[in-house]
Amino acid sequence: MTQAAHKAPPAAAGRASGRTPDAGAAPVDSAAILGGQSELKIAHAGCVYTLRVTRAGKLILTK
Repeated sequence: MTQAAHKAPPAAAGRASGRTPDAGAAPVDSAAILGGQSELKIAHAGCVYTLRVTRAGKLILTK
């Protein structure tokens, strides 16, 4: 096979802007963001998103 066949996959949709995550950004504890609630509404770029904690303790972000 040629090297062209081993190309890296295209960038993820969230990185299409060319920006990269800040490697120096400190993590924020989810409890600090949620403030004891199981659901949080987040306004971003004219849209409202819902950050929800599932019964299994996982986070889900939906539009």
